This record gives sequence, C-alpha cells and structure tokens, in this order.
Amino acid sequence: MNKISASDAVQFGIDFVKRHTGFSVVSGLLLAVSCFPLFLPLHPLLIVNFFRCVREESMNGQAPSLGKLFRFDVIVPAIVVAFWGTFLIIFGLCMCVVPGLVLLPVPFLALVTLSFDSQSGLRALTSAIRVVERDPIGLVLACVLLIIVALCGIALLGVGMAITIPIMLVGMYRVAEQVLKPQEQAIVA
Repeated sequence: MNKISASDAVQFGIDFVKRHTGFSVVSGLLLAVSCFPLFLPLHPLLIVNFFRCVREESMNGQAPSLGKLFRFDVIVPAIVVAFWGTFLIIFGLCMCVVPGLVLLPVPFLALVTLSFDSQSGLRALTSAIRVVERDPIGLVLACVLLIIVALCGIALLGVGMAITIPIMLVGMYRVAEQVLKPQEQAIVA
C-alpha cells in the first residue's frame, strides 16, 4: 500500500487551482451554493462530477469544463453515499468522537469511487470503509488537514472558499488516488 501524503495532496490541489482558476472558482461557488437546502440534492452530484473532471485532467490532460459538472448519470448513487456517509459520521461522533473521525474520509472516498466507475452507492460506501480500514490514521489526518484548508477560506469572510473548497476536493481526490491506485491496478490486471 502506498503511503498517504497529505502535503502532496494539498500541493496537488493548489497546482490544479492555479492551472484551472476560472473552473475552480466557479465550481467552488456552485458547490457552496449547492449547500443551501433547496439545492442540497445536487451537492453530491457536483462533487462526483468535479472528481471526474479532476480525474480526466490528471489522466488524459483534458481541461475541465463547467458543463461536465452537470452529468446526472450518478445522481442516485451520489445521494445515497451522501446520506449514509453523513449518517455514519454523525453516528460515530455520537458514539464517541474517535469513531466519527475515523469515518470522516468514508463519504469522500465513496464519492471518488463513484467518479471512477458508476456503481451503487452502498457498494461505493462499503469499498470506502474497506479502504479506511487499511490506513485509518493516515486518511483521517489527510482529511482533517484538507478540511482545515477549506475552513480557512470560509474564515476569510467566505470569499476564500471559492478557492479553498476546490483545493480541498482536489486534495481528497489525490488522497483517494494514493490509496486506491494499487487496488485499481489489481482490478485491471
């Protein structure tokens, strides 16, 4: 298994945002607006499609486009992952803070898994839980660091979140790529 590098993930996110500033800012604003209750069902879909854009750029060199954020082929699995992933984290936090923290990377990893290939939301969650079992400390530390990066943008009167939310998401993609790469290669072989 590869070692998780949180600093590499943050740097990868910063580099992506520098290369695609317009896309990152607009998608960061869309992700922020999708947190409002009226648009909440779109939030996990936008995250999955954002991860798809990052993957296409990192693997094929395709520039991300805003139109690709609105592909609706995984809306049901994305909503399932968001609902049950949030439930798992809240349940873990209610039981004790530590289980909630350990489960923190699960929804992100499941959404990245959905961006790799369309599957059921529950299958993506169970595969994400298996990945977290392999290196819970590294994943939690990377996830917490990336969330702190996103919170720094929110602390700057909310203006900076248009930049820091994409950095966090691209960083989470990189973390997931670091832990899923050997598994993905085993599936292909």
